Amino acid sequence: MKYEFKPYSPVVFDDDVSHGWKLTFRVAEDYPGGTPRDVEIVDLGPKAHYKSRLASIDLAEGGAVRMHDIAGNFDSTGIPCVLDLILYREVEEKPAERTVEGVAYLTEKGVVTLVRSCEAHLAGLEDNPALTPIPCTITLHEPA
Repeated sequence: MKYEFKPYSPVVFDDDVSHGWKLTFRVAEDYPGGTPRDVEIVDLGPKAHYKSRLASIDLAEGGAVRMHDIAGNFDSTGIPCVLDLILYREVEEKPAERTVEGVAYLTEKGVVTLVRSCEAHLAGLEDNPALTPIPCTITLHEPA
């Protein structure tokens, strides 16, 4: 399985989660080739000190709990270390694509009824006055 990663940001975290991103720890020697570990995060809220605002539960280590600052950084010794939070999600293999310039034909109500390549449109294959031709780009997905 392939993964993509991005930095954790508390400002857009809820939006990231809604788009399929998950939290994990960043460990310098594990990524990008390693498999992310599942992590549960508890936000202790605005009354918590900013240096210990988040609590992480590392399920891969039997439920070990670590405190993180609001940016997701973990600091156990007074010296910041490389163990902090990042977001990841699985990357799906995308089929090959190519685009073609085309024309979409719309009814009076704006419903697309027909899509053709520019060549077919220029050849006059569609002469229905009730349809309005609108230029468009057609994306073709090649079979895997």
